[in-house]
Amino acid sequence: MPYASCRRCGQVSPALGAVILTVLLFAAVPLANLFSIPPPTTEFVPPENASLLPPPPPVEPPPPPTVDEPPEEKPKFEDEPQKLTLDQIDAIINARAGSNGADFGLPSHLGDVDALEQLRDFDPGQIDKIPAPLQRIAPAYPYELKQQGTSGWVKVFLVVDETGTPRNLRVDSSSHPGFETAALEAARLWRFSPGMLDGKPIRTRLVVPFHFRLER
Repeated sequence: MPYASCRRCGQVSPALGAVILTVLLFAAVPLANLFSIPPPTTEFVPPENASLLPPPPPVEPPPPPTVDEPPEEKPKFEDEPQKLTLDQIDAIINARAGSNGADFGLPSHLGDVDALEQLRDFDPGQIDKIPAPLQRIAPAYPYELKQQGTSGWVKVFLVVDETGTPRNLRVDSSSHPGFETAALEAARLWRFSPGMLDGKPIRTRLVVPFHFRLER
């Protein structure tokens, strides 16, 4: 009997070992999966269909306070000079000459005889008939400039008076200072028919050109 019982135990032990081994294998699988799971991450992954909101617009600073500017003042102009006729100018000049320079309350721009005399001078565009040259004198060519082969021009300003005589001559412009004296001397010898306004001879301002050219 003892031998039979031991034989029976020998048949049971392999089967029991197989059961224990199977249980251990099934228990080891969850443990392995537990240790192989990576730790959860905190990164946020938005859903595929989620739309990102645009950033808020920047806050603009408030506009500076407006300062009321004073209204622009328009410039004030003095009254335009009084336009006088030839008879009025003559009367004013004669009155001043006989009163030892008293102005009798005349406007400031008529305060001296020279200014009054200039009122008698007219530009060609202001008169009925402009002066015409009756006698022309060619200027003498300066010797030094001629030897140098220099050519040029001079414009002489003058006033043709009521008799056609040039007055108040001066150089208006020139290409070379060496030509100016010769041009002024020639211009003094010119004679004109006087300018006319309202049937009367008047003083007229003119600019007369003189040219200096060398013959080839």
